[in-house]
Amino acid sequence: MDTAALEKYFNIVFDQEYSPSGKHLATCDVYGQITVFSIAAALSVSSVIDPKTKNKALSFTGHRGPAYSLQTVDSLLVSGGSEDIRVWNWDQLTCSEDVEEPVTILQPPVVRKGNPDSNGLAYDKQNTTLYSACGDGCVHAWDLTTGKLKASYSGHTSYVHCVCCKNSESSQFISGGEDGCVCIWDPSTANHPVHTLRPMKGKGEWIGCVAVDESGEWMVCGGSSAPCMYHLGSFSKTTTFPVPQGMVTQGAIFAGENVVTVGSNQSIHHWTVNGSLVAAVPSDQTHAFSVAVNNRSPQYKVKCTRRYRSTM
Repeated sequence: MDTAALEKYFNIVFDQEYSPSGKHLATCDVYGQITVFSIAAALSVSSVIDPKTKNKALSFTGHRGPAYSLQTVDSLLVSGGSEDIRVWNWDQLTCSEDVEEPVTILQPPVVRKGNPDSNGLAYDKQNTTLYSACGDGCVHAWDLTTGKLKASYSGHTSYVHCVCCKNSESSQFISGGEDGCVCIWDPSTANHPVHTLRPMKGKGEWIGCVAVDESGEWMVCGGSSAPCMYHLGSFSKTTTFPVPQGMVTQGAIFAGENVVTVGSNQSIHHWTVNGSLVAAVPSDQTHAFSVAVNNRSPQYKVKCTRRYRSTM
């Protein structure tokens, strides 16, 4: 069975990202495909009446292997794959029927044993630095202007799943990995996290997602065990969210005054910061890998999740 036929029955959408205008949504999947959707078309009356109404603006092969992560950086869309990191122009993705070569290709070094999979991306606008969480157990820092590697941070003992920046007033960033650790970094201290947390104490526990609120004081993280909240000033755990037993959490964000989590459950859970369940929104997804809110357009302020699909 060729790839095109296989895609009809099975796909994993690993990540999604909104365009700078907030009018388009890009997704990436296990086949290396990057697909751009028109949010306006998806929310139109015709789409509600006829779900088959075309809302795809563009779909193309962005990577030779799986594409795991996406990040908007000003007018650019950055995609992380199993071999490299590629940079695309958003204007071309939304205004053209064809995609030319990427603007830039970044090749992650293999600092330690492991694959250079770019599992997560984050951008520090203040320091114009792109961070990539990679399968070799490192977080790599990039200068997108020159395409050069600035530094590699190797405090994890296994591959890194996720990375996020603390806030606009701090140069610190945070990563989570297969080793069950959450590492808090300062760019001036490569290879030495300023603090390491182990939210999940059991053997084989891992961290799949980290997020920080706008104040930079609170962090939520999740993975193989129930997601939890930390106060970053004291590095103390304040809340453990009572998700269904056995649920894996692979996406968590702050949304207004609430925390939203998704994972191996057919509901999108909304929580207060104290751990009280606000809502469990039903979904047809058997497994969601992330959740994102479109804050770039008040007209199209939607919430999207990336998912696993298998149809036989």
